Amino acid sequence: MRSIDRSNPEKQNELDIALRAVRFREHLGIAETLYVDIVEILEFRVREFIPEFKLMVRRDIELDKTAITTENPPRIYVRETIYDAACEGDSESRRILAHELGHLLLHHKIDGPKHKSLESYQPEFSGMTSLDSSEDQADIYARNLLVPPFLAFQYRHDTSSLSRITGAPLRIANAAATISRRQEMLRVRQPVHRDKR
Repeated sequence: MRSIDRSNPEKQNELDIALRAVRFREHLGIAETLYVDIVEILEFRVREFIPEFKLMVRRDIELDKTAITTENPPRIYVRETIYDAACEGDSESRRILAHELGHLLLHHKIDGPKHKSLESYQPEFSGMTSLDSSEDQADIYARNLLVPPFLAFQYRHDTSSLSRITGAPLRIANAAATISRRQEMLRVRQPVHRDKR
C-alpha cells in the first residue's frame, strides 16, 4: 500500500523547506539544540501557535497507518507503539512524528485528490516531483528539523555520529549530510551565533 499523497500547488524546494524548519527551531528557542525532543514539541509547544492542536495517541488497532495528520480539527493521530518508541528515543518513530509535524505546518490548507496504491494512482500525479508531493515535502521538513543543516554540514564526513547526536535514522543523517554540501544550502548551514551578553 502506497502512502496517501496530495499534490501541493505551492511548490517548495529543499531550501524553502529547510528555511521553514530552521525558523521553526528558532521560534521555539532550539536553534542550536542537537537532539530535538519531538514528543515535547508535539505535546506542549505546538499549542503555543496552534492552540486547538492535539496529539492523539491511539491503540495500534485503531489506526491503519503509523500516524496521520488532519487539518480540521488540527490533530496528529499516532499509534501507541510509535509514540512510546519515540518517547524512548527510537529514531524511526521520532522521524515519523517529525514528518507528521511537517504536514501540519506545511500543508494545513491543501485539499485535492489523493491516491492509495499504484493501481488507483491519479493521472495528475504521474509526473509529481518533490516540489509537488506533500509526502516528500514532509520528509524534507522532518529531515531539516531533526538534523539541522549547520550540524549536517559540520558532521558531513561522520554521519554515524550525526545520527547518534541527533537521534535521526542513519539514512536521514546521510541524506542531510549530502544535501548540506549543496551551494544553495549555504544560507542555512551556517551555525547560529547569538549575541550572548
